[in-house]
Amino acid sequence: MIEELEKEGHLQSHNFSILVEQYVHKHHCSYMDAIISICEEEEIELDSMRGVVDTNIKEKIMYEDKELRMMKDNDLPEPLF
Repeated sequence: MIEELEKEGHLQSHNFSILVEQYVHKHHCSYMDAIISICEEEEIELDSMRGVVDTNIKEKIMYEDKELRMMKDNDLPEPLF
């Protein structure tokens, strides 16, 4: 999967973003889960992808994180005092 997207031995940020978007839509998962799954399937160190994830995907991950935090805050019980 990754091999087809590599150009001159390096994975391009744009190509990786397309792969992540396709994975998210196909598997109905979060962007972070998609990146982790792709790295696991391709046996790629997650740390090595830091420079490949573009701003658009980073923003989507931050948005998902914010939404999850808001949901968790809403699920907390009311304080007793």
